[in-house]
Formats: sequence, structure tokens, C-alpha cells
Amino acid sequence: MNQSPALRIDFHLLPGDSDTQALQNYTERLICKIHRLGHPLYLRAADHQQAMQWDERLWQLSAEAFVPHALATAEPDWRHRILIGHPPVPLPAGPGGETVLLNLSSPVPENFASFARVLEVAASADLPPKEENPHYSFYRQQGYDPICHRISRPGR
Repeated sequence: MNQSPALRIDFHLLPGDSDTQALQNYTERLICKIHRLGHPLYLRAADHQQAMQWDERLWQLSAEAFVPHALATAEPDWRHRILIGHPPVPLPAGPGGETVLLNLSSPVPENFASFARVLEVAASADLPPKEENPHYSFYRQQGYDPICHRISRPGR
């Protein structure tokens, strides 16, 4: 097993019939919570377009919910505490041992284990997710035991 003993992997599982909007709304709330807790966050988008959509979405938050963030570059600037990146921009190591990776991309980034915590948000009727979720299967194959959270009322 090539795993970091401190690494925690969490799957936030919305109902299997959740649409894209429900997943995005829940993910936004999760980002805001991580920010309120003061943890640095790297949001790994699937591609440039998705990264730009998240950048715009976070700029649209109310003043009370504002989340300072920036788009990641090859040289990440962790003064923003929340970075949004996508392949092929390399996945950076965080500024300290508390950095969270919120992964929205496939495949799972190679250096996911350099983060203190990995979060995945998905729709699934099963708890834990079955083979239809390749990320869950990947983490299990790597020797991790992801923690699954059933989100029965995703809100908004």
C-alpha cells in the first residue's frame, strides 16, 4: 500500500437522480464551508471551461458568502487560499498539512495523496458507491477506505 496514513477521502453522495444543478449547488456550499473553516482548497476542475464556470460562480456569491479565490497557474499563489485549476496545469501541493483537494476531474490526479483530505461529490443510489463510480474503486484499489456521506437533502 502506497498511502499516506493521514489522508482522508470523503465521498458526498447525493441521491442517484440528482441533476447537475443540484450537484453544483451542493459543491458550492461545500466550498463555502471549507473556506469558513479556514482550510486551503484546491478545486480540480475537469477542464478549462469548468474552471472558468466555477470562477464565475464563486464571484457571483453574496457579500456575506464571498469566497476569495483565484485560477491556478503552474506557480500557485496560495495567498488566495482557494485555487481553481484543471488539467494540464499541474496539481500543486498545498501550503501546509491541511490542504483539501475537491476533485471534479477524471482520472483521479496522480498526486492526490499529497493533500490532507480529498473530497468527491457524486450522485449515487448506493452507499458505498458500486463499481459505477471509478474514483471510489480507484481509491479502494490504492488501499484507502473512503468515508461516504449520504446527502439526502442537498438543498437549494
